Amino acid sequence: AQLHAEQLHRPACAAEAYEAVLRHRPGHVEAWRGLRRASERLGDWHTFARALDGELSHDPKPVGPQRAALLRRLAEVAWKRLGSTARASHALAAALEAQPCDLESLRALEELREAMEDWRGALDVYEREVETLGDGDPERRQQVWLRVAQLASGRTGDSEKALQAFDAAAAISPLAPPLGLRHAEAARRCDRPLAELLQLPRQQIGRAHV
Repeated sequence: AQLHAEQLHRPACAAEAYEAVLRHRPGHVEAWRGLRRASERLGDWHTFARALDGELSHDPKPVGPQRAALLRRLAEVAWKRLGSTARASHALAAALEAQPCDLESLRALEELREAMEDWRGALDVYEREVETLGDGDPERRQQVWLRVAQLASGRTGDSEKALQAFDAAAAISPLAPPLGLRHAEAARRCDRPLAELLQLPRQQIGRAHV
C-alpha cells in the first residue's frame, strides 16, 4: 500500500491494499489513515468518510484541536460531498465535545443549522459563540447579536429574543441608523414603554425618524 501510494502514485491500488490490511486487522490505524489519504486523492468521498470514521474510532491520540480538525473535515465532506446534514451535524457536535471553545466548529455548525433551516438550533449555536467570545472581538459579537435578532424576528417569531439581541448589539457600539430603527421597531412590538424607547440614542434611530 505504501509503495503504491508514495512511490508509484497509484492511489486506487493503494486503497485496495489498505482495504486488504483492514480485512485482517480492522483496528489498524495506519491502514485507516492511508485509506483516507488514498480515497481523498481519488475523490471517493464515501470511502474517505468511512476511513476517517475508522481512524477516529481506533486512534486515541488525536485529542483537542487535532481531533476537532479531523471531525470538521468529516463534517465538511458529509455535508458538501455526500449531502448528509445529519452526519455533518453529528461530526460537528463531536468536534465541540473534543474542543468546546472551538470557534471554527461553532461557525461551521451555525452555517449548517441555517442550511437545514433549523432556526432555533442556529440561535442556540450563535448564543454559544457569544459566550465563547466573552469580552473579545466586539465587532464579531455585535454581528452575531444582529444575526440572532434577524433570525428571532424573521424566522422564529420570538420578539422578546429579537429585542434582547438588539439591546446586546447596541450595548457594544451604536447601531447604524437602519439597524437602530429596527431596534426601535422591536421595542415597540414588545410594548416597551415610550419613555424607554425615546432614550435610544438618536444616532441609532436616524434623523428622519426621531
